[in-house]
Amino acid sequence: MADPDGRETRLNRTVPKYVIFFDVNVPKRRLIKHLTPLKRNSRLIFLGNRKNIFEKEKTLKRLQPKIKFLDKSLKRFYNLAHVNEVRQLGFMVGIELVKNKKTKEPYAWEEKIGVKVCQEVRKAGLILRPLGNVIVLMPPLAIEIEELKKILEITYRAIERITEKK
Repeated sequence: MADPDGRETRLNRTVPKYVIFFDVNVPKRRLIKHLTPLKRNSRLIFLGNRKNIFEKEKTLKRLQPKIKFLDKSLKRFYNLAHVNEVRQLGFMVGIELVKNKKTKEPYAWEEKIGVKVCQEVRKAGLILRPLGNVIVLMPPLAIEIEELKKILEITYRAIERITEKK
């Protein structure tokens, strides 16, 4: 749902449709000229030294509880009959789907199982992307744990619905 300013409203929060990051070394005058059509629905953020921002905000330290929650929550995906492996590095996750968990037989490329799961999650308003038979989750760093729970639940149910219907 969009508000009058063209921003999306999700989970009782209003967020811009686009967040665009720029290095401060690029002249702002040139950027604004080219981005005028996006400016109304966007939030422009000019960054300097990104490393200093991460250190100043203690981003990685503040992420640790969310990473631990994600790690703990992903373990239940192994209960699904067609999840072979769940790979996680920080906030990046890959959920590998296979036709036969015991033999680790992959789905044929033509079956597009990853695409089907991603189409299923879109019905619930979530956008994920497949890499073949691997479902990729890369939540934003600013996500709240409640939102992360919702993403994981939607993904779990979609994998269950798509892979169990055969």
